[in-house]
Order: sequence, then C-alpha cells, then structure tokens
Amino acid sequence: MKSNIGKLLVKATLVFALLLLSVPGSMVVADETVMCEDFGRTVTILLTLSEPGEGGGPGPVDYMATLLDNSVSWAGKNIPDMKVLVIRDDNHSGEWTWDTDNIYNTLLGLGYDTTLVDESGSGVPYAALEGYDVVLLSNPGYQLDDLLTAASLHQVYHNGGGVILQGDDIS
Repeated sequence: MKSNIGKLLVKATLVFALLLLSVPGSMVVADETVMCEDFGRTVTILLTLSEPGEGGGPGPVDYMATLLDNSVSWAGKNIPDMKVLVIRDDNHSGEWTWDTDNIYNTLLGLGYDTTLVDESGSGVPYAALEGYDVVLLSNPGYQLDDLLTAASLHQVYHNGGGVILQGDDIS
C-alpha cells in the first residue's frame, strides 16, 4: 500500500509539473527561458446560475455575483475598465432564458461595462466580438450549436481575450 501511494504522489507531481510548463507566457526548459505566445484565459461554469438549491435551500443564486466576478476578473486578466459581452445562445429551446438576463444584470451591478446580445441562427462572427476583453456565452439548458460562434470564441482566446462558457449542459 505504501509504495502505491508513493507512485501516486510521483504521478501527481509530474502531472502538476507538466501543467505548470503548459501555462502560456513563458516556461523553463533545461535552465533556459523560452517565450510562448500569450493566449487568453477560459472559464467553464457548468451550472445554471439562477437555479435555486435543492430542497428550497440556498442555491447558486446566493453566490452568483461572487462566481461571476471571480470568473470575469480572472478571464480578463484583471485589467481595469474591462468590457464584457454576454451572448444568449440561440439553442436554448426556451429553457432558462432568464438566466442570461440575470447574469447580465449581475455583471452590471458589479460595475462591469457589459453588453447583452442574442446569438443569431447562424452564429456570431468574430468582428462582433472585437473590442471586448471577456466574452461570456450563456446557454443554461443546451450545448453550443453554431460553428461560427465556436470559431469566433476560439479566435478571442487566441488573441488574448477571456472566454467564459456557462450552462449546465454547455459541454
């Protein structure tokens, strides 16, 4: 049993070291610093933020503001006067559509310069996302369905912007 724990710790340490080396920015290889391209940051929130807790108790709505503030701050690299775009995915099938409105209103209440748009049936082109530091795609009940939007979010990330995907079935 003792040797298995030791092997597990070694594996965990190696995985952690590999994760550290994969962080964009810079990394050390054989005592030599190598600069890497600085990509953006992504956050995935796998829950509906407006859904009350089970049994009538406190639910995610009680900590929605903290979760959103932490996510936007981190994804946007804590830059001052951050501009945030919230996109309501069109593939919501009418389920939990007010969750996106609650997210938008919460971000406004936190002081973020926030814009809310509805995704068109063909998706959101990258040009519509330019100028925003963080883009949050909200679809509380279903997965992302438009390739154009997915490609645009990917471009935001590769250009150094923050991307947040939110919804209990978004993955």
